[in-house]
Amino acid sequence: MVQISDKLKTFLIKNINLLDTYKIEELYKLAPKDCRGELSDVLKEIEIDPFNYVTFIVPYMFTRSSIDAIVIPNGITSIEDAAFYDCSNLTSVIIPSSVTWIGAGAFEDCTNLTSIIIPDSVTDISSAAFYCCKSLTSVTIGNSVTSIDDSVFRNCTSLTSIVIPNSVTSIGANAFRGCTSLTSITLGDGVTSIGRYAFENCTSLTSITIPDGILSIGEGVFNRCTSLESVTIPDSITDIGAWAFYDCLKLTEIRFNKTISQVKREQWYINKRWHSGSRITKIICIDGEIEL
Repeated sequence: MVQISDKLKTFLIKNINLLDTYKIEELYKLAPKDCRGELSDVLKEIEIDPFNYVTFIVPYMFTRSSIDAIVIPNGITSIEDAAFYDCSNLTSVIIPSSVTWIGAGAFEDCTNLTSIIIPDSVTDISSAAFYCCKSLTSVTIGNSVTSIDDSVFRNCTSLTSIVIPNSVTSIGANAFRGCTSLTSITLGDGVTSIGRYAFENCTSLTSITIPDGILSIGEGVFNRCTSLESVTIPDSITDIGAWAFYDCLKLTEIRFNKTISQVKREQWYINKRWHSGSRITKIICIDGEIEL
């Protein structure tokens, strides 16, 4: 039997007409945010499936609930902010092709979630959507996602590889920061910018090829990637932020698909801050080398 907090009990007594008339979506909207996950447990106990009454997963709908697995039915169009926040028992989620948007912190701190498939219908993954999902080992990102927002997969410490599809144009700040098991990153050809500290402290990453078309690499992007040994940067790059390779202990040289004269004309090269705190001593260009 589900234990009901005094706060939720008071709310349900006051709004019992909504429960009696199955106005479940309205019930969720009126419920205090910190009680919505508990409300989901209550509805489950009395055998009311909230998905029969809503078209989207409202903010905080399952926050800290006891749910351990869920198949989101087709027809649900969005997973709103913090919908499954801190569902520590949750191990499995199936997202249907009707969902187009995943909100901020939607699955944050779901520490036992092991895999996720984001369908092709989803166009945007909002900030911290999977932040601190520490058991997450497998992620499939659909081919319609256009942006990976700030801190989306931050501190997913069990994630070993990621493929960014060609549809993605930007990777936000801290997007994969602290993914300490990440050994393989494949960046799609559509990416034009990588935000600050996006891959900081990815300590298992040994190499990365940045595809042609990327224009900017933000501040501290590969900060403290202590296993990183090889980086290839395309000629499309126009800006590299300060401390981009700070404390990359094994990275002593870097390859640019530019000529020596092209590199030396770049403002990021002139101000020298891009390799501050790094051990890079050499730039290998297509027509020779530059000693730093």
